[in-house]
Parts: sequence; C-alpha cells; structure tokens
Amino acid sequence: MVLRGAIAMIRPPLFGPGTIRAIILTILIAVAALVPRPGRAADLDGAAAAALAIRDTRSGAVLGSGFLWGDDGLAVTAADVVGGRIWVIVVGPDGAPRRAEVIARDAARGVALIDLGAPSGTGLGAARPAGLGAAVYVLGLDGSGAIDVSRGIVSGALRQAEPRLPLWMLPHDARTGASAVGAALVDDAGALLGMATATPGLALSAADVARLAIEMQAGTLRPVPDLGAALRTVDATIAEALGVPPGGILIDSVAAGSRAARAGLRPGDVLIAADGVALAVLGDLAWRIDGRVGDALALTLRRGAVELTVTLDLRPVGALLARAVAATPKAVSPVAAYTFASLGVSFDDEGRVTAIYPTSPAAFAGLQVGDRIVALNGAETDRSALEALRITGPVLLLVAYRGTTRHVLIDPWAPVAPVQADGSFALDRAVRVF
Repeated sequence: MVLRGAIAMIRPPLFGPGTIRAIILTILIAVAALVPRPGRAADLDGAAAAALAIRDTRSGAVLGSGFLWGDDGLAVTAADVVGGRIWVIVVGPDGAPRRAEVIARDAARGVALIDLGAPSGTGLGAARPAGLGAAVYVLGLDGSGAIDVSRGIVSGALRQAEPRLPLWMLPHDARTGASAVGAALVDDAGALLGMATATPGLALSAADVARLAIEMQAGTLRPVPDLGAALRTVDATIAEALGVPPGGILIDSVAAGSRAARAGLRPGDVLIAADGVALAVLGDLAWRIDGRVGDALALTLRRGAVELTVTLDLRPVGALLARAVAATPKAVSPVAAYTFASLGVSFDDEGRVTAIYPTSPAAFAGLQVGDRIVALNGAETDRSALEALRITGPVLLLVAYRGTTRHVLIDPWAPVAPVQADGSFALDRAVRVF
C-alpha cells in the first residue's frame, strides 16, 4: 500500500499544465493548416479567371469546362467535351457567353483547342510536378459562369493510363463531375498541373497539355499511327506457355494491308525491342512509336527460335483504333490435367473446331466453332497433336477465322474474375489494338 501510494504521488497528473499546453498547441497548428496561406486565395482567384464553361450552341446545355491557354485568345478543353462540334458557346467567370470555333481536336489524345476570336485574359502557366499528397484544385464552371472549385490531393505518381498512348496522367482525388471534364487542375499557387479528363481521378499532365496545345496551334501534331495489329504483353502466364522469359509484346492478329502487315509482322511474333530499346510491356511501344511518327521504326522480334528485325513505316495515314478483342479465361474445378475432349472441344482433319461445350473454359476463353487452330504454344500443330494433348497448364492457341487471326489463352485453373461480357463471351482487357 505504501509503495503504491508513493508511485501515485510521483506520477504526473493526466492533464497537467504541460499536457494542456501541448494539446492547445496541436489544435492551433491544425487550425492554422486549414486557414489559407496569405496569397492563396488571390492565387486561386487569378487561376479561376482563366476558367471557362463550354456550352452547346443550340440547346445551351453545359458540355464541360476548359481554360485559357496563352495570351492569343485560345482555350484548351477535353476532346470529349466538344465532340464533333465546330462551334461552341464559351462562358467565362463574368457570365458573358461568346461563340467560339473549335480549331483543332485530337480524339485519340483527348485534347481540343478553341479560338475565342480575341485575347480574353492571361492563360494558366504550367507548374512543376506535384509530389504525393500535394493539394490540388479543379476549377470548373457551371453554365452561368459560376466557379465550382473542388479540392483534393495528388494521390499517386504520374503514370501511363492507356498503353496505346504516350501520355502521362496525374492521379488525384478531387471531385470531377461531367461539367468539370476539361477543367484546369491547379496547385496552391494557381499554376496548371493538368486537365481533368472523363476518367475520374485522372488528369492529363500539364507537360502533355502544353506540348499538344503548342503542336495543335502550329498545325504540326500528327495522328497517332494505326498499326493494324492486336497486341498484348507477354506476362508470366503467357511466357510460361511459350517457354520464354516474361517481357515483350505478343501479336494476336494483323489486319491485311495494314502497316504491320507491310512490315512483315505475323500473328505469334513476339516484339522484343524497338530501335534497339527493349520492350518490356505493351505501353513501351507507344513511346517508341511517338518518337518516330513520320519516319520508320526498327522492330526486333522473335519468331519461334529465330530473331529478326523488320522496318515499320510510321508515315501518318490515320487515327488510332480503340477496341479490345479476344477473351478472358474462366476457372473450373482444379484437376490434374485436361484434354480438349474433356473441355468439350472437337476438331476436323484441318484442326478446325467443329463443336464446343458452351460453358467450358475453352468457350469462356473465346474459342468458337469454325476456329482453325494454327499453332499451340507458339509451335505449328495438327488435329492428332491437339487430340493427344494433356493440358497441365495454360495453353496459348493461335486461331484463324474468316481471314483473321487472334490468340486464345485457355487456363482451366485461372481464378474467376469479373469480366465485361458480350453474350457468352468476354473482352480480354490485356489486348489492345494499335
């Protein structure tokens, strides 16, 4: 009892004077962090003066937002905002509407340039890249010109969101509704960090906005080349099936007469380098192509056991296709091995599928009646080899159907995952058409 009393006497009170002072100081620091720094409100007001609302000329409906670019009476917005329109109504913070011409639009890269007809203020200046957690503000306008500011933070590092496009996207968590698409994303100083896109949480980087706007204004921006090939990354699963190290880009199909076909590319080829630079994932190819638009690109590929180099002509001929093909495998109960017969697949003498059970892993992978099996795991095959095959792991089929080819990856042990279905089949998100 005496010992416990002594301890109680020397222990400081739970809320002594020092503790209370520390709590008060912590509260004051927290409150100070919430109060705008001197100049922040003025900085954001200056940036907001460059914000614009974009409206339809006929209905007056709000299409999205935009912002002044430079001092020449030009504005930048998202390509989705203006669509195929030539004229739009632009409203600034003063609420005054004006008719403006869409002078350039790149649907693939997602940027449009609008001519306001006369200088209308100072455009936004680009900021330095913002670090993770830095404050950001989306400066949108409603149809009347009222400013709508949404605050958030940088939620990730710059990344290439779409493998087909050589563009950097800045992740953030600021709210962006439909009316804020095309709006400026700025920092505390009111400097441009990026442009809000139709994908929530992603802004096209200020560096890409500047580069594209300058080239569009000068008329030097070239279309993204259409290769006419469906491609996918050689990931660990496909590499295991092919018996090669992971990395590189597998060709699923090549359109007849396309630039890929003219270069001599074939389904089943694995692209491993471009101009001597290794291609690890699908997105790497977009950057190499971007640096060679209007010229030629040397592609090194692996065709079976042979390595060779072909020349890809990149002179502009059209816009980029944007669709996905093939299928995502679906899981079944794990067993030691399968045969095509146990998967409900039968073939004719030419290796063409004559029947397939509609709910088998092969059907969910995208194999269908009429497909002719050209190659199995990168090697030519025939009916006898297909019927004798014991499937003990993922198998990669190159199939031909009505003049086109594609790859079908069958993995009966793959985990079930949500897929975007079309009838009884699904789109393979790993494939991109270049």
